[in-house]
Amino acid sequence: MVICASAFALLLLVGIKIAPRGTSYSIDKWIDREESVSLRGAAALYIVIFHLSGMWSYLNSEYSAGIIDQIWHGYLAVGLFFFLSGYGISVSLQNKPQYLNGFIKHRIGGLLIPYIICNTIYFGFEYIADRSIKISDVFYSFVKGTPFALYTWFIESIIIFYLIFYFSFIIFKDKKKAICTIFFGQFMYMSILYLLGWNEHWWLGCLCFSLGVVVGNFKEKVYNFIIKHNSYYGIIIVGIVAILAIRYNKILFGQSAVFFVCFWVFLYTKVHFQNRVLHSLGKISLEIYLYHGLVLKVAKAVFLKVGITNIYMYTLASFMVLIPFAWIMNKMDFQVTKRIIRK
Repeated sequence: MVICASAFALLLLVGIKIAPRGTSYSIDKWIDREESVSLRGAAALYIVIFHLSGMWSYLNSEYSAGIIDQIWHGYLAVGLFFFLSGYGISVSLQNKPQYLNGFIKHRIGGLLIPYIICNTIYFGFEYIADRSIKISDVFYSFVKGTPFALYTWFIESIIIFYLIFYFSFIIFKDKKKAICTIFFGQFMYMSILYLLGWNEHWWLGCLCFSLGVVVGNFKEKVYNFIIKHNSYYGIIIVGIVAILAIRYNKILFGQSAVFFVCFWVFLYTKVHFQNRVLHSLGKISLEIYLYHGLVLKVAKAVFLKVGITNIYMYTLASFMVLIPFAWIMNKMDFQVTKRIIRK
């Protein structure tokens, strides 16, 4: 994990841009579209590394988790995905008064179609491995909190959040009332899943979506608040709180993803992470997220079958398969989605 975390940190530092001393990036450059794409790429890579580390112990029984593993949690990056999703649609709504027209068809359809394709492909692989599996198993997985396609619970959650967002702004023209409704809707969602006994990862980063909605709707006010209260102090304080929440405090742990996202929100007034690799990964981040579980699972089965237990070879092989496969599926998803939505 130390090597993967170091490689991830090095990738972030390639092409890094820091605002001149005593200045900050303008509001137009603060979490703009290009930066959001790169952030999605970084978050996708973060999640893959986290899930890779979970597979290493299956390959090599001598592998032992260290302090990096205890701090490096995948739900933090999922929280960043939630934030960017809420932020993106909120900014779009602010800039395009008619944005909600066709929202269900384009926004939710744009997620649902790739998700259906993913589950279909996943079922094909699972059926090859186990002929007794049934299509009903796929549908049953949706009501027991264990998505059939590994690690894809995020898609189910974001679709629900999009629906909450849509109906909140359709019902309430006042954006403050709509945002309060979104918070309430997410709280109810989290409560229901908790009562159903679903795994905690379902709700750990949920409120980051609402945070994104708030920042997107009040971007100028949030930006001015950060600048007024000194970005550097905010970066340090929020960063420390995030680490302490993740590592030591069980009460704060539940919302440590919110602190993690706040850290990035503060940081982006002073620092931008820009390079072609992150931007390219960001463009296919949905497919990376959808298919990395399948690739890691198949790669693990192949390595165990041939008797290879080297976790570094496994990691390299997984990425060599995942990235091209995600790129191909991204092209396929685009073509299928375009044809279905246009009809």
